[in-house]
Amino acid sequence: MASIDIVKSVPEIRIISMSSNECPDDEQNHYDLQQNYFLGRLIDANENDGRYYNNQKITSPVGTLLLFSFKNEVVACATFLKNGNQGRDKYSNYYLIDKNSVKVFEPITKSELQNIIPEFTNFGRLGKKTFDGKYALPILSLIESRLLNTSQKFENYKNNAPTIFPDELPDDSKEYKEGVKKSVLVNVYERNMKARQKCIEYYGANCFICGFDFKIYGDEFAGMIHVHHLKMISEVGSKYVIDPVRDLRPICPNCHMVTHKKKECYAISEMEKFAKKLRESYTIIYRL
Repeated sequence: MASIDIVKSVPEIRIISMSSNECPDDEQNHYDLQQNYFLGRLIDANENDGRYYNNQKITSPVGTLLLFSFKNEVVACATFLKNGNQGRDKYSNYYLIDKNSVKVFEPITKSELQNIIPEFTNFGRLGKKTFDGKYALPILSLIESRLLNTSQKFENYKNNAPTIFPDELPDDSKEYKEGVKKSVLVNVYERNMKARQKCIEYYGANCFICGFDFKIYGDEFAGMIHVHHLKMISEVGSKYVIDPVRDLRPICPNCHMVTHKKKECYAISEMEKFAKKLRESYTIIYRL
């Protein structure tokens, strides 16, 4: 557990908000960022050697606890030593950190941080970034309870992440925004996992069209379902704020494939007619 001695040595707590633009394409989720950057390049003597490159200098004292946030959650921490002015690539400065202090853990959410630090409001640019070191004890205690300090813990954490289907990419932003086109090998679109979850919470995990429930395969498959976007994302081209109840429907992979069979997509009402015809033609008994 975090001791009183450790807390006394923490004069300040500072939140460092990391942008997706700072990370390579293969580090756009928490686990890859934690494993490849914080436990990799950041502490590698041949790479950054404890230097977190940035364009901003900070006025925090030595020993400040840095909390690194990514996509609105705290994913790593480290102890600040000093500013450096030797830039690299697109960055003009760096923060030198104690490499032995770097820790990664299961993410701490905004609400969890607010429960510890009442003055904390959000991870955005306008939110307060520095706080009294007196909050270090509960923060470090929470971090230690979630440490990913063994390969087995890390694998369990990664493997227990929400199931993501090929057409759904994670985005943990607060607002439900969709439609930002990215070029990988083909054009894909950001899919907001929080919007997906809100949709399932409202409609349930059964297919909205045919009623199929993946639980038929066993309890471990309960809750698996595709989420269909009623608005044609490929034609939007710019961000829009999505309403999970108005704009999304949970549907099974079979119905999802048929829905996208034509360019404009079949409407839910058309798909329901197909499903009704199917039910009239066959009697299907699911043994749950």
